Amino acid sequence: MKIRFGKLLGQWAFTFVFIFASSGPSALGARKPGSAPDSPYFDLERMESDFKSPEIPVAAKAVRKAIAADACKKVDSRGDSRHEICKFQGERGESKMNILSLTGPFTQAAYDQGYLLAKEIETGALSEAINNIRKLDTSLPKGLVGLAHKIFACYEHKIKKSVDPEFRKAVSELYRGYKDRLKDKALYTEADFETATYSIDVGNVFYSLMYQAEAKPAAAVGHLLRDCGLNVTAQALSQLWHKVFKTRKVDPKLACTGAVVAPKISSDGFLYHARNLEQSSMIETWNNNPVTYIASEPGYHKYVAFGTAGLIFPGGISGYNEKGIAVSTHQMDPAKYGINYKKDSAAMGPYVQQMILRKAGTLEEALAIAKSVETYSVWTFLVSDSKTGQAISIEMSKEGAFVGTKSTDYGLAQSNHFVAPENKKQLFHDSYNFYLETVGRFLYTDKVLHAGLEKKMDFDALLSHMASRVDWFSGRPVSFGRSVGRIMTIMASIVSPSQNKAWVTVSDRMPSNMGYYLGFKADFNAMSLTPFEAVRIGDYESPKDQKFALALERYQTAYRAKLAGDAVAARKGLEEAMKLSLDGGRDDANFRLMLAHFAVLEKRYTDAYPMLKALESRLSEFHPLQRALIRQLRIYSLDQLPQDHVDRGADMIVRDLWYREAKSVYDYALREKDDSKLFPTFAHGLKAALANVEHLKKGLERIYEKHKKAKVPSIDMKTGE
Repeated sequence: MKIRFGKLLGQWAFTFVFIFASSGPSALGARKPGSAPDSPYFDLERMESDFKSPEIPVAAKAVRKAIAADACKKVDSRGDSRHEICKFQGERGESKMNILSLTGPFTQAAYDQGYLLAKEIETGALSEAINNIRKLDTSLPKGLVGLAHKIFACYEHKIKKSVDPEFRKAVSELYRGYKDRLKDKALYTEADFETATYSIDVGNVFYSLMYQAEAKPAAAVGHLLRDCGLNVTAQALSQLWHKVFKTRKVDPKLACTGAVVAPKISSDGFLYHARNLEQSSMIETWNNNPVTYIASEPGYHKYVAFGTAGLIFPGGISGYNEKGIAVSTHQMDPAKYGINYKKDSAAMGPYVQQMILRKAGTLEEALAIAKSVETYSVWTFLVSDSKTGQAISIEMSKEGAFVGTKSTDYGLAQSNHFVAPENKKQLFHDSYNFYLETVGRFLYTDKVLHAGLEKKMDFDALLSHMASRVDWFSGRPVSFGRSVGRIMTIMASIVSPSQNKAWVTVSDRMPSNMGYYLGFKADFNAMSLTPFEAVRIGDYESPKDQKFALALERYQTAYRAKLAGDAVAARKGLEEAMKLSLDGGRDDANFRLMLAHFAVLEKRYTDAYPMLKALESRLSEFHPLQRALIRQLRIYSLDQLPQDHVDRGADMIVRDLWYREAKSVYDYALREKDDSKLFPTFAHGLKAALANVEHLKKGLERIYEKHKKAKVPSIDMKTGE
């Protein structure tokens, strides 16, 4: 599917012109034909001219380090499988990558991984998954813990019953290898391993059920009765929704970006398949023990893939096989789920990628594999074939597997949405910000690839793009928010199957795509991976740019603090990040908005209000949704100030104008419920996203009316609102 940018610009109808000064109203002028009939605060005819399609920055030459021939050394083996560790000096001292060469059937490979990486597993992502589930117990009221456990147990049982028996056995073998190696010193039980493994899709099903509990409580109760025999009240489900999801005890699964560079635009004529992995629930531990797999399962194609210790799928999160097929997995939030499947008929999302890597030699075969199994939730697989230079996105839901998009002559972009009409009702976006975020990442990546038709794209430019901080909607660089380079990136990879080369981050700097990628040359005959370089983007070499890179790193630690529930540490980290950014010569208004937001939530209104007022001169740097938020926070802060505050009298005069201005933004967004109006290519899941806008609007109205239950919108450090 080829994106037509002129058409998309014409469809874009959410860029507003706000014409208020902080001291009072400006002349509104006459309404032009085409203006929204019930709002004088924006002009439809001026929207397209205000929309800024971003320029593509020139990528700096990448920084490369040669890797010594003896950088990788074998530390252990079992039969034909072996564990090596590659070490090199990164920006934060010594960095390492585990190399796991697995030979044998999947169940044997699972045992070998458990045995060879037993110690690494205990400090890896599996441990974080287990601990996240335990933390959820302590965060819920006692009356809801039992209900949550019953729901999880029910759906875990159903998934275990219906998955491929080979996969079910592999989970047990992973644990058995781990236990045989550590014996009585093992920290975890087999039940822990099963819960952590199946929680990938159990969590998706649970999220879908809770979304339904919010939208249609009676229907969700009926589903629980049908699926599990659990007769619960709609009120209990609603409470569970608000305690778990509205308070962000579980993070939405968004923000993975993929890009396939077609040979036609590649400077060396090779296809490249790149991806960023952003997953908040594994942000603390994924890079404790990253793993690159090279696997040979008898009777199947050999493949290289990327993951972390304890990840049951040697097919990993992205990879390629000896037939030139590359795949990356993109996870989303399901509006509907499938669960009551026949025994042995279904597959968890990441296992579908492994099936494609070991079986597919063409795009048609990859699609047939996806169609051959049922799935529990919603996934997209970006699949490319270096032999033909073509790529497709395969969208999977309870409705089946469908081709969402096909590559153009310049390649294919991917983010977190569905396109296939059959999947129209299967996906939802947790908020309107996230909806805009997936649209922006796709459009900007598509534009960068399209530009390769005029100026060839080299490897360094692709590397730079995957860490890009350009916001499609504002047309300018941002420190965090709607950009390809996301704050919570924990892994990035690039593969070139025709060259048998792969690059994967070692996360010596966070976010991961800011640091070094370790480059490997694969030898499928010898089942070996030989490192040949460490490479990172060259965009942050000057002393000032180094300061900004440190600011991003500090921001991520602040984000982690917020994720852990420590708002004070998050705010302090944000302050430090902004200082570093300013020292680097970059004054990003997003930092100032977020600090003002923190001040409001901390009831420091005399600090918050002048910060919000100072943003008045910088409104053009924000998306309309952020501008509405600034108005919302400013009204609330103004109402909390002492009566004799120096600005209170003058600003009370324009308080109602700020309210109407913010309300017009929300009203306009809510009118976009007709999917044909707003980016129809990405419209699936928009209805749920707009429920978030409805919530913001109600909050605005309560604040304006000084309602005693008025609440300030919560902070989202991922999108910058």
